[in-house]
Amino acid sequence: MVEGGAPTAVESDPIARIRLALMDSKAQLSNVNTVLARFKTGLDRLEGQMMPIYNLTEKLRETQKNIDLSVHELRVVHEMFATATEVAPTLHQGAKYDQDEYVKAMQRLLQSISFMESHRGYEGCGKALEHARQVLSHAQVKCKADIVNDIGLFGRYSTVALTKVSDPAEPDESGAAGERQQYTVTASHPSDADVTKVNSLIQCLLGTGYAPRQLLLEYGEKRLKHIKDFFKDKAKVTAEGDMSTAQDSKESIGRYLDSLVFVIKTEKALSSKLFPNEDLSHAALSCTIAPLLETLTNDVNGRRSPPSWPPQHPHKDEVFRPLDLHYLFKDKSAAFKEALQPPLRLREHPGVETADPWKLVGLIGKMEEGLAVTSKQTLAQFKHDIGESLAQDKVGLRDGNVHPVSSNVMQFLRHLCDHVVELECLLKLDQTTNVAYFIDSIVMKLLDSIQAKAHATKGGRDDLRALFTLNNVVYVSQSLKQLGGDVQTVVTAALQQTIQPKVAALGDKALHEFLQLRWRRCLVE
Repeated sequence: MVEGGAPTAVESDPIARIRLALMDSKAQLSNVNTVLARFKTGLDRLEGQMMPIYNLTEKLRETQKNIDLSVHELRVVHEMFATATEVAPTLHQGAKYDQDEYVKAMQRLLQSISFMESHRGYEGCGKALEHARQVLSHAQVKCKADIVNDIGLFGRYSTVALTKVSDPAEPDESGAAGERQQYTVTASHPSDADVTKVNSLIQCLLGTGYAPRQLLLEYGEKRLKHIKDFFKDKAKVTAEGDMSTAQDSKESIGRYLDSLVFVIKTEKALSSKLFPNEDLSHAALSCTIAPLLETLTNDVNGRRSPPSWPPQHPHKDEVFRPLDLHYLFKDKSAAFKEALQPPLRLREHPGVETADPWKLVGLIGKMEEGLAVTSKQTLAQFKHDIGESLAQDKVGLRDGNVHPVSSNVMQFLRHLCDHVVELECLLKLDQTTNVAYFIDSIVMKLLDSIQAKAHATKGGRDDLRALFTLNNVVYVSQSLKQLGGDVQTVVTAALQQTIQPKVAALGDKALHEFLQLRWRRCLVE
């Protein structure tokens, strides 16, 4: 607009004004672009200066990280090398005071050994590894000893007296039935905490790679010692009762076998709690019970030698105790086998330590066979000793009186009346004989030996020999008649139908011979 109020041409033209605005905008935009270009140039220059510093910083960071890792590795290596020295006092002390700390120390030592075995190239690793292994070896021995010592405190057996029971065989001063003390076997049971402690130690020891065989053997020796000591003490406490009767002897043997079954079941339960798997627990039971059964088997087999009961010095236990033991053991063998049978898994798949899972059951069968053989040989030896005792007797015909061997043999047959069932059980194994045949063989062996003794005696009178035979045969005949009512029907029938008629015929023959010789002597005189 010009002076005086009249507008110019540009101001009055809108298009011109728009063009003017666009020109101003372009000018401003050009200025901004110029500023931005200058700023970018400055940034590029700054970046060129800062990038080396940044790269150097990154390298320094990486270097520091590597240094930190190296320091950490060096610390680890130092700790691993020094672990054996650090944990040695704890492991040497054992798990008596702080078992958790002991187990942690053992684990640290194992980690140290594993680390050094995989980094043998490190300087000094060889000596450190050797030292660590020595510490581990001593720790294993100490740990095993602690386990065995703790096990020695478990499951102590004792004999507890029960209430007295009346015993008609032992009347008191008033004539009434006496009383006899009865005993039962008990075992002390360890607490759950003690079992857990030993179980943890066993797993700790086995976790070190220690072969379990030596632990199992020492475990078995420790438990076996307790068992043997118990049976020795039990024999002292009970004094085996009064063995004056056959029933007392049988009851004593029965109590002994029942105690043995109880001990086996207790040991089986204890080993299953202490050891971590069935293989080890059954192997531990085998190491405990197998030596005991093998000892008993050897004792049984050792009785096959001639018994210390020759007919002239009878001691009935030497002959009848093996007989009773065979019968009662056979009767209880099922209980033994049930207690000793292996776990189900081991029956089909034997373990590493239990290579022969049926070993214990097999020992029961061997014992049963050994008892049968021993009993048969003991009876056969007694029969053989009848003739030997008469043949070796230097006294002579003893004026024709009854010989002590005849008395002792008949005493043997009287005792045999209390063991007919046991003898039948034994002779069933041999189908060629029975009780009646055995008694007949004993009687005829005695009579044949008497006749042989009479004929073999040198010097003396013929009628004295005949009198010797007659008196002994008559004594045997009378003794057999007394036995008739004391034995079972089948034996009584054999005595009446077979044995006594034979003895009577021999008696008649001996009497006839004696009278003839006596008559001739009278004629000569």
